[in-house]
Amino acid sequence: MKGYKAFKKGLICRDKQYAENTVFEEDEATLVGFTSSEGYTFERSKALRGEQWCGLVVDLDNQSEQAEKKIKAWCQQVKKEFA
Repeated sequence: MKGYKAFKKGLICRDKQYAENTVFEEDEATLVGFTSSEGYTFERSKALRGEQWCGLVVDLDNQSEQAEKKIKAWCQQVKKEFA
C-alpha cells in the first residue's frame, strides 16, 4: 500500500463501537479524509488520531439531521485530497 492514499468511514451503532476497523497505516498508505471528533461523546476509539477521526464517522442515532451535510462535505474534502 506504500504510495497509495486511503480513507475510512464508519457508522456509530447503538452499542457505541466507534469505527474500530483496522486502517492501512501498517502498510504505509497515506490516510486522508480526517474529520473532527468535536460534538461526539465517547470513551475511546482506535479511529482517533489526535483530536480527529481517521475518516468519516456518522452518528445516525443522535445526529441523523446532520448526516447528509456531513457526508457531502466529507466527499468534497476527500475528492480534493485525492486530486
